[in-house]
Parts: sequence; C-alpha cells; structure tokens
Amino acid sequence: MEKWVLWFIIGAVLAIFEFALPGLIIIFIGLACWGIALLLWLGVNLSFGMQLFLCAVLSVIFIVFLRKKIIWLKGKEEQNVEDEYIGKTAIVVEKIIPDQQQGKIKLEGTTFPASASEVIEESEPVKIINKESIIMIVEKLKK
Repeated sequence: MEKWVLWFIIGAVLAIFEFALPGLIIIFIGLACWGIALLLWLGVNLSFGMQLFLCAVLSVIFIVFLRKKIIWLKGKEEQNVEDEYIGKTAIVVEKIIPDQQQGKIKLEGTTFPASASEVIEESEPVKIINKESIIMIVEKLKK
C-alpha cells in the first residue's frame, strides 16, 4: 500500500471519530493527515519522521486557526474557555480535600484537577463554579 493511501485512511478514520466523539479537535488531526497524503500523492519525498512532524505542525495550525471559525459556523456562540465549563455538573473521581493537593473530577469524558472549600468524596456529583488556570473550582451539588 502506498504511503499516501495510508495517511488518507488515517485521516478518514479520524474524521469519522469526530462524529462519534464530538469535541472539534480530532477532525483537525484528520485534516493534517489528509495534508500529508496530498503532499505524498503530489510526489514530495518525505521521511517518516518528517511526515509525523509535519502532521503535528499542521494539526496545531488547524486547531489554532480554524477551530473558532468552525464553531462560529456551526452556530454556537463563541465562549471563553473559562465560561464553557462554569455551571456544568461533573463527578468526583479523586477525593477533593481543601488546602491540599487537588482532587479530580470527570466532565464530558475528560478528567480535570479540582479544588473545593469542603471535603468532597469520590463519586459525588459537583457543580463547577469557577476556574483558576486548569483547576476547576467546584461545590457539592445541592440536593
């Protein structure tokens, strides 16, 4: 099998994954794979290491420059990343103890470090009330 075909197939699989796991990130890696496939199809001679490097660079470029535009085209309001999670409900996956090493929460399939003003046990639902850098500030969900 030719190299460009393999890159094209990888790109197609990633594009399909985007529909199964929507987050608007995987599609850009797929587009980068298609970019490498195009270069190889056009006859550009690239070592495997250079192919991987270019794929990584193209992925970052696509994510940085196209993600917000596509979110806008899809009709979603552009939000600050900080605002995106505030008010959402998550589950504690690692006990949260105030003034100590942060616990962890799981939100939409992703684990985030978390902090709270009270002890919150594992498996408890929490509400995200703020965000400081990458740390989610949470409180127990009111019953």
